[in-house]
Amino acid sequence: MRRTHLLMILVLFILFLFACGSGSKPQEIKTGTGGFSIETPITLKEEPTQILDTSFCKVYVHLFSADKGSKSYFAAYYDYPPDVISKVAADKIFDRHRDVMMSHGKLLNEKKISLEGNPGRELEVSANMKDGVYLIKSRSFLVGNHFYDILVRSSKNVSDSSDVKFLNSFKLLGK
Repeated sequence: MRRTHLLMILVLFILFLFACGSGSKPQEIKTGTGGFSIETPITLKEEPTQILDTSFCKVYVHLFSADKGSKSYFAAYYDYPPDVISKVAADKIFDRHRDVMMSHGKLLNEKKISLEGNPGRELEVSANMKDGVYLIKSRSFLVGNHFYDILVRSSKNVSDSSDVKFLNSFKLLGK
């Protein structure tokens, strides 16, 4: 199942390129040039950094994930060279992300959002996966040359306020 989650994130990322723990303490995740914190009901495990060598550039993919019962939690960020990311309009990036998410199912809700003045998008998708139908709630932000993607995947009938709490807890560090 972990391989399925990583594959899902990597597929989202590759298609995106075509447009160019436990307790109440937050888990702090740092990048080389900044970072974020997120409050999780379970400690997210860091996957090995993936380097995607595209025709445009090398992109570093950082993924943190965990499963708890019928839910999966993800936090990912993609590091782009600044000169590459500056050539693509933010709306195109978010539109491509939405389109990829919809390829797995049906868009239920979409809203433009922001975080500390940085553009973002909130999505809710009903996704048909091999092992069932899931509700995916996602928030994505473009901050400089970092694309952050935070999402919760849950069985369609078990979405609750903890999903929103997880998404709301995302904070940028180092400002």
